[in-house]
Amino acid sequence: MAKVLFMSSRPFLTSWRFCASLWPLAQSLLLVMVSAGLLSLALLDHERFYLVWFAFIPILYAIEKASMMMAYSLGVIAGMVMFASSTYWAADFLVIAKGQTRLVSYLWASLYWFYCAQLFGLLCWLFTLLKCYTRVHEFILFPLVVASSIAAFPQLFLFDLAQTQVSFLIALQGIAFFGVSALDAIIALTNIVLFRLIYQWTTKPFSIKQRDRRAMLVAVSVLVFWFGFGIFQRQEWAEIVSGSEMMKVGLVQANESPNLGHVQVMPGFGKVYPPEMDMTTRLGTIGAELVIWSEARPKGYLDDRQVQRAYQQEVANIGVSVLFQDLNNVISPTNGLVENRYNTAVMLNHAGKEVGHYQKIKRIPFGEYIPFADKGTWVYAWFKSYFGGFSSELTAGYHFNVFSHARADIVPLICYETTFSTFVAKGVANANNILDPKEMNKPLLLVAMSNDAWFGSVHQSHQHILASVLRAVENRTPLVHVVNNGPSIVVSPTGQIMFTSDFRQAGGYVAEVPLYHHSRGSFFSRYPSLFYHCLLFIWGILLLVFIRGLRQREVT
Repeated sequence: MAKVLFMSSRPFLTSWRFCASLWPLAQSLLLVMVSAGLLSLALLDHERFYLVWFAFIPILYAIEKASMMMAYSLGVIAGMVMFASSTYWAADFLVIAKGQTRLVSYLWASLYWFYCAQLFGLLCWLFTLLKCYTRVHEFILFPLVVASSIAAFPQLFLFDLAQTQVSFLIALQGIAFFGVSALDAIIALTNIVLFRLIYQWTTKPFSIKQRDRRAMLVAVSVLVFWFGFGIFQRQEWAEIVSGSEMMKVGLVQANESPNLGHVQVMPGFGKVYPPEMDMTTRLGTIGAELVIWSEARPKGYLDDRQVQRAYQQEVANIGVSVLFQDLNNVISPTNGLVENRYNTAVMLNHAGKEVGHYQKIKRIPFGEYIPFADKGTWVYAWFKSYFGGFSSELTAGYHFNVFSHARADIVPLICYETTFSTFVAKGVANANNILDPKEMNKPLLLVAMSNDAWFGSVHQSHQHILASVLRAVENRTPLVHVVNNGPSIVVSPTGQIMFTSDFRQAGGYVAEVPLYHHSRGSFFSRYPSLFYHCLLFIWGILLLVFIRGLRQREVT
């Protein structure tokens, strides 16, 4: 009888052992899900910025003793969950832009999310690899791997940890010297320090090595310096901004449905007098000195002389400078077809005369051009047949420009360009290079025009404009970002959002923008690649250490 009972319990014991063997994997999966959730919440709501400062602790627990392949797999799972939840609007983008069904849109979006997830897979794999083959302390390795991976990984819509910190102004101030990658490194350093403290306390609370104590002291000193410097800089620049002159800027938010086709006319208006011009007239009567229109449907200004004359005459009558965006079609003289098409910013001064044009340099892959495919190839033909009218085949501009206003020199940016840290810094530096030194007595103003109606989501619009907050701090330059469907914002050089318009609300607004004469850019504007070069230098040293470690392993 006892033998029968023992034999009957064997399947139960086998099942229990199998479940017990799966528990470590389930625990690791749960930990990476927690990390992904914390990061996603911070990306969706910038008021939850504090979550990022400990979001990596669960995933660091999960990969602490994992193999390199397991670390990579866990990283990909975390990345997939994080990107799918924080950029869910990628599926809406395909529905609005292409008219695909929800199922097909989510299939394509899943491929995009899986690609983005490789960033976290690479990050976890590389950190685990370097821990195994080098003796460099993890307080150096983890910030280095995080900052480098985020900066180097090619992405369609750029992601960095710093964009979650726009409500934490003290943490932002250091990026005026070293850029957002430095803040990514600081966030990673905080996570690894907290992880090691918690892990050490829960495993061996009274056996901290002397080497780890010194590393902890140095790491904490770096964090204290970063935040101490942030407190000092925020106070200093807040005083500068409070003592600055104010310029009244009008923001025209069209809230039009997305369209890349021909000029469309709203009832009661015409090509020569669009709704934006009517709102400009109203804003001019209440004191606006510069009126900025959002990026929206093509205006026809650059292709129709009648529209040009009407705009210039109307602006002269209003007596206020106007900055707007339009498409410029360059027609071939031989066959009459469109040879090049530029997404162009145009500025008219208060007398209705053109101040200049700026042709968008950074284009959206698959939306404004098809990458890695030349015209005439089957790859290009397939992409064109799938994306259809959405792929507008814009030609990239070649150089920056600066528009001169009576009160400020304006650096124009169009949509996607605000997400590129180094690119915007070069635009600010270029404004100082192309002007005569005698004319550089006016402050700089960054102006961005966007159309986020393609995404249909308030979260995407917020994520986009919050990147502009980082650009304002990096370059210590006030910034105005006008978005077709809103919200539009005005940002001070400290990163403080001084004005925010409503989402999905057409209208005109007048906001006061601080103009100061203390600076025409920041340290980062002059040396935007300095921190990247420092990262490369450290990677060079690590490579030598890595090779030496491999040789020692071969000898032993």
